[in-house]
Amino acid sequence: MTGSVSEYIGDKQLSAITVTVLEGSKDVVITDVTTKEANDYETNFGKLVRVEGEVIDYTLAGGIVESITVQDESGESCRVFIDGYIGYSDETSRALEDFVAEGAYISAVGFVSHDAEGNRLRVRDRSEILPAEPGEEPAPETYEVTVAVASGSFEGAETAAEGQDYTGKIVAADGYQLPEQITVTVAGQELNAGDYTYDAQTGELTIPGEAVTGKIEISASCTEISGEEPAPGGDQPGTDEPGTDQPGDDQPGTDVPGTDQPGSGQQGGNTQTGGSQTGNGAQQGGSAVKNPGSAAQTGDNASVGIWIAVAVIAVLAAGAAVVVIVVRKRRR
Repeated sequence: MTGSVSEYIGDKQLSAITVTVLEGSKDVVITDVTTKEANDYETNFGKLVRVEGEVIDYTLAGGIVESITVQDESGESCRVFIDGYIGYSDETSRALEDFVAEGAYISAVGFVSHDAEGNRLRVRDRSEILPAEPGEEPAPETYEVTVAVASGSFEGAETAAEGQDYTGKIVAADGYQLPEQITVTVAGQELNAGDYTYDAQTGELTIPGEAVTGKIEISASCTEISGEEPAPGGDQPGTDEPGTDQPGDDQPGTDVPGTDQPGSGQQGGNTQTGGSQTGNGAQQGGSAVKNPGSAAQTGDNASVGIWIAVAVIAVLAAGAAVVVIVVRKRRR
């Protein structure tokens, strides 16, 4: 559609010059509002809305209903205007004159507009004004909810109802943790942290009903969990305690004398080393000494043994000489 923008009795309009009908079609959405919201021209200008409420007043023109003043629990009324040339799309519809009266309860559909008398709902079809029952509340308008969570997911409805609390939950992926802060935008305006509640420990989010006034956008970014320090354990230098090593464990300075077993390369028993055997347990060429202190001790013991053996042999030799002399003397 191409045209020029103009005004008609204070109401903005587009005066069409050319109109092109495109392929396809789309249903027109009717938004349920309160009579107070229907009277808010600055906010809802051009919207097709529906109201329900009690008839406060009405006027006739030429014997037919021309305007109806309706008010609901919001406490502020709105004017429903019907041009004289507007008829009924449904021939079976009841005539407005049959049920529109002060105190009656009705519903009406129209565009939020303006004329010389002020704000109004301009009716497009008399069949869209119907009798209603008190207590019936129009279904709330719903808004799309879009979510973007980096390294995580979101659990929650894809739509939010106007005036009703919206709840959801952010879930971090494996190896990630929930963010400390998130961003929430409603109707293109970013909310302050105090306008909603978010728990960084559980990921639960609640947007109160009074803040649900348009499309909701939620964005968050989960952070990677940093690597943990390795738990204490393993061999650490300087932590061995004397007397705790087992034979053959090759740990210096911790063997306890007298606890080594034969075959372990330590003192005690016959040990085969370098193809020969010794009786005193000392290691011979080709084997590493486990403990320098033990090696020194083994050498000292060997020296003492040799001197004792020499002494014993000397004593035995002397005794044998004495016996020979005595025997010889007796034979003489």
